[in-house]
Amino acid sequence: MSDAENDPHRQVLVDQVKSNQRQSSSFKEAWRAYCDTHGRGYYDPARHPTQYLEDFLAQTAAGKPQGESAASKAKEAKESSASDSASRSRSRSRRRRRRGKGKRKKERKGTRRRRRDRRRRGGRRRHKASKKRKASRRDRKRSRSSSKSSSRSASSCLPSRAAAIKTAEGAVASAAKTLEELKAGFDEDEVPSPAAVDEGKNAEEAKKVAAKARAEADAEKALKLKEAKKKLDEEKASRMQEAVEKLDKVIGDRLKEMDRKLRLEAQEDIAAMRQKTLEEGKLRIDKMRQQLEADTAKQIEELEAKAKAAFDVVKSLENGTLDPATFLAGQNGKS
Repeated sequence: MSDAENDPHRQVLVDQVKSNQRQSSSFKEAWRAYCDTHGRGYYDPARHPTQYLEDFLAQTAAGKPQGESAASKAKEAKESSASDSASRSRSRSRRRRRRGKGKRKKERKGTRRRRRDRRRRGGRRRHKASKKRKASRRDRKRSRSSSKSSSRSASSCLPSRAAAIKTAEGAVASAAKTLEELKAGFDEDEVPSPAAVDEGKNAEEAKKVAAKARAEADAEKALKLKEAKKKLDEEKASRMQEAVEKLDKVIGDRLKEMDRKLRLEAQEDIAAMRQKTLEEGKLRIDKMRQQLEADTAKQIEELEAKAKAAFDVVKSLENGTLDPATFLAGQNGKS
């Protein structure tokens, strides 16, 4: 695409199409109609290949002559205006569809980006956790291997020191034996030879070397033991820390489980107490309703008896069987 854009012949064709559109409206309308038909509605000549521009220019050059009548020009202008309006409406609808597609595409891109970011964040967290676990495993392996290697090196170094000590002791023994032989071979008056003196010096030096080698071996052994003890203490501390973390995790899980069970039991107890309270309330309401109904029935019976007695009195008064003065005197006596 970059080679096509840098093509000078194509750039000349693009400039020619643009200048012809500025100079002639009929050329512009013909270009737009051609783009709507063959160029998917893209009016910019820079978006079309060289062959497309050459075909259009060749078609316009082989078209109608310049000296056409005014009626044909008006007809062509009318048709071109109609095609222009149709192409504009099509281009507007295309732009709308593109904008809608662009919005939907942006929304989809945003959704994908958010999902990708969430996956990346989760992946980073998991990667960090796995790196920590791997580093802890690596450190444990290194501490174990270093402790093993130190023990091996200490054990491998000790035999060489022991061999040196044995050889020094052998030299000392041979020097002592030689010295005894020399003492036995000479009389008391004889003076020892320089060779015997040298051998005695060599025996003392061998003793010194043996003592020095033994001291160095002991010191190195003590140093190795100290390093091994330090590494063992570090490994013990790390394992204790891991055990404490695991224990804390187990205790936390147990506490969560117990909390969940207690909550469930409390909810069940509350539900049972609520149900019991509702049942007791219903029983009390039923008992109160029965008592109220009994009291109401008794009051109604008493009122009916009073009403009946009053009705009998009224009937007696109407029939004349009861003297009104006597009735009033009785009522006054009751009051």
